[in-house]
Amino acid sequence: MKNKLGRFPTPKQHGAWAMFLIPALTAMVILNNVNLLPIAMLTGFVLIFLSYQPASDFLRRYKNKAVVNASSLWWVFVLGGGGAAIIVFLVGWTSQWGILLFGGVIILALNTHLWLTKNKEHMTVFGELFGVAGLTASAPVMYIYLNGNLDLQGWVLWAITFLYFGGSVFYVKQMLRPSTQRKFGLSLPLRLLAYNGFVLVSLSLLTLFGWVSAWVFLAFFPYVVKSLLTVNSKRGKPRLKPRQVGFLELAHSFYFFIVATAVFIIAG
Repeated sequence: MKNKLGRFPTPKQHGAWAMFLIPALTAMVILNNVNLLPIAMLTGFVLIFLSYQPASDFLRRYKNKAVVNASSLWWVFVLGGGGAAIIVFLVGWTSQWGILLFGGVIILALNTHLWLTKNKEHMTVFGELFGVAGLTASAPVMYIYLNGNLDLQGWVLWAITFLYFGGSVFYVKQMLRPSTQRKFGLSLPLRLLAYNGFVLVSLSLLTLFGWVSAWVFLAFFPYVVKSLLTVNSKRGKPRLKPRQVGFLELAHSFYFFIVATAVFIIAG
């Protein structure tokens, strides 16, 4: 078995960790239910997420070289199968079958992203936003598991986490690939500004209907500020290396987690 598995597949998309861990952790904290069962569910998420990289490597090598990478395939079965087994067991134990619907969203998003990866389209805005929607679906999955159903607060939690992490798609592209005008469509700075406008309008509507406290704007404040600073900076080579951008995004994600969680707890 050891020879078949080979080296452990280390994820390359480190920012994705925050995209599915923070929504799930937020649901656990605002529902005041941090114990072994949700942690076991979170472990299932982690294992399924870890299976993505070997699945991507398997498809890439099979398409480009017609080579069956047995090691990657084994890791998909071990990690993905193990994670799915944990989640199905916990769902069956608590009879929270509604989780499977949103679990299907995660699986669909991962498979779609794999397909886009195979066709070298995974770095498009659509491909990345689709991936973000799947990763942040850990929020409704955990919420249903702990609450028994997905009420308005659960939907709003998913919407807010998607809005925040969806913004990283445009921000990171602008930081690492600063360019002027694309051949088709808007330039990267304009896309970033347009998404900021979409976020502000969406949050305004959520607060207008009373579905979330207006304090939620504080959770997005650093994102809006850094986006404006990035757009107004001089074009050219990126000022930060990818690793530095990653650590900066991680720090902002932690800030978002703290503030967004506090907003839900205070409002609740």
